[in-house]
Amino acid sequence: NGLDKRFDNVRDFVRNDLGNLPLYFLAPKNGYLIDTNFDNPKLVFNDDVISKINDYGFFMMFICSNIFFLEVTPKADFSRDLFLSKVSKKYIGSGFLFSDLRRLEFITDIDFTLRRLFGKKKN
Repeated sequence: NGLDKRFDNVRDFVRNDLGNLPLYFLAPKNGYLIDTNFDNPKLVFNDDVISKINDYGFFMMFICSNIFFLEVTPKADFSRDLFLSKVSKKYIGSGFLFSDLRRLEFITDIDFTLRRLFGKKKN
């Protein structure tokens, strides 16, 4: 429901460059899970995603082997620490698939070039 008032801050950010929408992501550690249609990523709005928006204010998406968490409703302000702690525990686990949860500061924080596959770590 893109016209829902809960998403006013998303619309303001996208349309008018107002505010700040923090974006967090889980960086892959060992291997990459590439979507079959890499050129056309899709945003999924299944029951689990809708539940995370309703319960915590975060939209979760999988793109280029990263799991992203975008604060989309004001509820995220109040549940940020709890939600990010839960997803970190769930997805990082043993540390095999994901190394850590990070806040995206620069687009270069994401390893789109897959340099980790070739042993080149970013500085």
